[in-house]
Amino acid sequence: MNIQQMRSSVERELSEIDSQIEADKREVRAILANAEAQGRISLTAIEDSRAETLMRSAEKAAAARARKANSLAQVRAIEDETAQQELRL
Repeated sequence: MNIQQMRSSVERELSEIDSQIEADKREVRAILANAEAQGRISLTAIEDSRAETLMRSAEKAAAARARKANSLAQVRAIEDETAQQELRL
């Protein structure tokens, strides 16, 4: 795998993580909106459990995203260094 392929792979993984975070948050918002639409000020036990699970999932994904963003920064630095070396040749 060359550096450009590695960058593309990491960028794709970042995009997938972003999509998962957004999907989890969207589902939590839907749970809250449903309860509000029904005139409830609290969630059912099942809704609360599901919302908690989704928020933990989003938090874990955000931590994974931070690590992946760091990887992307490292790959870009290597890519830049390689380009600079090629210019010197």
